[in-house]
Amino acid sequence: MTLYATVDSFTAPSDAQLERARYAGVAGWNGYLPGLGIDSNWTAPDFARIRAAGLDSIAYASGNEDPHQMAALAAAWRVRGCLDDEPGIRAFGSWEQAWLDASGFGHYHEAWDYPELRAAFHIIALYQQQNPSASWPTPEDFAAQRVRAAPRPGGACGWQWRANVITYAAHVDLCWFDSAIYTQTPTPTEESEMQTFIVEPSPPGEVVTPTLVPGVTGSTSIVLAAFTPCAVTLFLWDEHGNTVAARPLTLSGNQPKVLGPVEVSGFLYQVFAVPPAIAGPAAPAKSGVPYLLALYPGSSTYSASLF
Repeated sequence: MTLYATVDSFTAPSDAQLERARYAGVAGWNGYLPGLGIDSNWTAPDFARIRAAGLDSIAYASGNEDPHQMAALAAAWRVRGCLDDEPGIRAFGSWEQAWLDASGFGHYHEAWDYPELRAAFHIIALYQQQNPSASWPTPEDFAAQRVRAAPRPGGACGWQWRANVITYAAHVDLCWFDSAIYTQTPTPTEESEMQTFIVEPSPPGEVVTPTLVPGVTGSTSIVLAAFTPCAVTLFLWDEHGNTVAARPLTLSGNQPKVLGPVEVSGFLYQVFAVPPAIAGPAAPAKSGVPYLLALYPGSSTYSASLF
């Protein structure tokens, strides 16, 4: 297997940062899937820009999320997933192997007490100053950090060997990956599963009709785009007319993003388990489809008669 120099970053890179990394010989820029314990702002378009720049990527995922839903999200975003197995996200326990089996993801873990688990690939975090140019530490590397040596697992491996450095005009972690980590990019989902909606502020006092999206499922991904700061309220009902979610979102417009207005994206399952944040209107009728989504411009008022 070929050895790849890669980086991880908590914040998605700009095009200029990607170009600097590619010019320096970096083969991959890794990011995150949204989830409890991972407060990151990565979106599907960010991973698309990495591919367009000629780099590969994996996405670290929270063990607090459903592994099947995480696998669906990674497939839709066309990025290979990796369980971010850190106690600050979810305490270690017997859940880990079942989660990895269900998701088909790789496994990331710090070097101390590295567990022997089955996974699509393995990434270890052991930090040192000298560039090792290797995808797994030697016994001497473990000893130098006073960490019990972990035998190299079978299959593709990666080593996150330096944390929080500034290079390519970005804060990144430095890694070496076996090339096979990047060789199984998930198949893209149907175009209909990724829907984009442009959200515009509603004039004060004006009654507006929400955008209705029937037939969505837990693996449907949506992108909300705003060119100017505004708010949107999301309502979601099941096929029986029961309210699944009712929550306001604030979009700050295109200022934070280099390439345009995309501000919020994610799979609808992310709001399924969250109790409604506000009181929502009744569904227009039993739709007979898995879920009915409504996007209503504005977050302070709405009219139940809109439907």
